[in-house]
Amino acid sequence: MCKNSDYTPPPPPPPYVSPWHICEEEVIGDDFIKLLIRDMDDETGNFTAQVVFLADANKMPGHFGSYVSKDQYYYFKYIGDEPGKEFSTMIWEIPEIGTDRFHRDGHGCAQFLLYWFEENGFSFDLDS
Repeated sequence: MCKNSDYTPPPPPPPYVSPWHICEEEVIGDDFIKLLIRDMDDETGNFTAQVVFLADANKMPGHFGSYVSKDQYYYFKYIGDEPGKEFSTMIWEIPEIGTDRFHRDGHGCAQFLLYWFEENGFSFDLDS
């Protein structure tokens, strides 16, 4: 470029923001569980994540540790509202066959759920 030119380069494009509030290599979670996102499908919202923190590792029913284990990888399937719609909540689940409890007991008897709330971010729950 000529030093006398008055050309100003255009500003860089804004950073990509996922409609799912999840990006690969990001850590998400709450006070009980933290996940490291490994693979994210931007079309479906499904992803694979590694449990990097688990406060409730108890293997008895009704505890997070009965469904997942620290350092293990799990597939999360999007089952909730579509991004960009009027809804302010998104929901994922680990399909029953993908939980530790299914492999240990042959059934899950509950869903392992991940929620995203517009007001306060990510949270986990067991729904029986």
